[in-house]
Amino acid sequence: MCGRFALATEKNILEMLYQLEIRSDFDLQPRFNIVPSQQIVALRRSPQSGEKELVNLKWGLVPFWSEDETSGSRLINALVAALHNRMPVIIPRQAYKYWLVPGTESASLKELLIPYPSAELIFHPVSRLVNSPTNDSSDMVEPLQKIE
Repeated sequence: MCGRFALATEKNILEMLYQLEIRSDFDLQPRFNIVPSQQIVALRRSPQSGEKELVNLKWGLVPFWSEDETSGSRLINALVAALHNRMPVIIPRQAYKYWLVPGTESASLKELLIPYPSAELIFHPVSRLVNSPTNDSSDMVEPLQKIE
């Protein structure tokens, strides 16, 4: 299923990378099998203060014309498959300062929306346990041993 990801970065690392202070009561548990329709931790600019903040949001794509918000989990596979070759967009660390800055020209931001260089990614096969959204443990991202 497209749209899956993991988030297991420690609180102090997130604070350093994004230069923000995370509330002590904010629930930031490691997640290893996040799927569309689940609650996620997201970084955004606060609509009230304009400051960076971590918030809980529902992950997925719900078209404005949809009468049923569950359609997003069904549509994400079809839409994503039609729009890209499944290479993730990863914002390089040196570009973080532009990503959430109000007033940044959209043309500058579009330049960041390119596939991350595959030579800089590390990937490996994982367990089929990842196929079920009810599974969510560090086992989901552990490399499978090669079968000879």
